[in-house]
Amino acid sequence: MSWRAGRFWDVHTVYTIIVLLAWLVMMFAGDRWWLATILLFSPRWVFAVPLIVLAPLAIQRRSFFMLVPLLVAALVVFGPLMGLQLHQRKPAEQPQGQVLRVLTYNVFGGRFNNQQFLQLLESSSVDLVALQECPEQLQLTLPKGWHAVRQYGLTLFSRYPLAFVKLVQVQQPNEKWCSTHLLHAEVRTPAGPIAFCSIHLQSPRFGLQAVLDKRTLLRPSRKQLLEQQTTARWYAASEVQKYLQGITQPLLVVGDFNTPADSVLFRTVWGGYRNAFSETGFGYGWTQRVSVRGLPFGVRIDHVLTRNGLKPLLCEVGPDMGSDHLPLIADVARERN
Repeated sequence: MSWRAGRFWDVHTVYTIIVLLAWLVMMFAGDRWWLATILLFSPRWVFAVPLIVLAPLAIQRRSFFMLVPLLVAALVVFGPLMGLQLHQRKPAEQPQGQVLRVLTYNVFGGRFNNQQFLQLLESSSVDLVALQECPEQLQLTLPKGWHAVRQYGLTLFSRYPLAFVKLVQVQQPNEKWCSTHLLHAEVRTPAGPIAFCSIHLQSPRFGLQAVLDKRTLLRPSRKQLLEQQTTARWYAASEVQKYLQGITQPLLVVGDFNTPADSVLFRTVWGGYRNAFSETGFGYGWTQRVSVRGLPFGVRIDHVLTRNGLKPLLCEVGPDMGSDHLPLIADVARERN
């Protein structure tokens, strides 16, 4: 092997090692270490850009053995690093009990196409709907006979009667206002009651914006806000989870968690739940479109979680209707005894 070929091999190897390290750091330190949290919420497709140069060069030099580390890097980037799920879509099985179709959607303060949303409800045969960032004054014409509750930007719609309703708020220590809300209702389905919860957790947006810089890329001197927001997000999620632990009915928790599924925070707090897209989805499942310093990308921060005898059957991302989020639609059913 010539000196140049050896250096060329080193470039490929170093790139592959960087990709593997980025994935491991994100998985084991995301939402624990500020730099790993940036990786967690960053445009992960950026790690694929070197492939555009390195792969054609390896082919041009007929150095096919050098494609091996690039293949490993590509599998990691387009697979677990970007959150790829490859579950085969199957027709909803017919277990004992009823299949429920649920839709969760952050409507961006009402900046979405109302008519398209109502058409989606009708065409997709949804049974339960949870909206986040839904203003009180927003007018929605529900299908005849549906039931609805609204509190603090959270809305629950159901084709079945809603009984017990409770709003759960989390107030951060030393803060005046509550920043996290969960709306809990009992849905009286034909197969029996279930607990249906819509959640909206805090976003790390301002902390991420503070630590990013156009000229230097990162400004570690401003990491304090991101660290504070990460601590607040851990506290809020843990407090909500304490409340949910007391629910013994079949439980459905949906909404904008503002946390990717591969976050340490998410896996720690919500690891006891079944994640509909993680178990039954196909593709990346990005539910929010983001642009950080001009770099567009998607993240999967909206989730459908089940527990206490409810299981997901399928899950898919809905169409763009104008919000910065996309709706998430899932079928869930009671597990067979």
